[in-house]
Amino acid sequence: SFGYWLDQRAGIAELARVVTDHGKIVLVEPTRLPSRGRNRGVSDIVAMLTSAGLRVDSTEVALRSALMRARARAFIASL
Repeated sequence: SFGYWLDQRAGIAELARVVTDHGKIVLVEPTRLPSRGRNRGVSDIVAMLTSAGLRVDSTEVALRSALMRARARAFIASL
């Protein structure tokens, strides 16, 4: 749902606020959404997570199409 959040930076800041010291957040983002002006690339999402004080532990392809193209990416982050 990240692509549909009205204020993505505020949402990520809230995730950073509520995650525990040993907790993880997993943000899953489809790679193709109808354009609503909030679609972000990998580097944009990583930058938003790190600017909120989170450390991006990994990014992974969470879902592939029949042609093996990435359809969704997962961003795993922690404090």
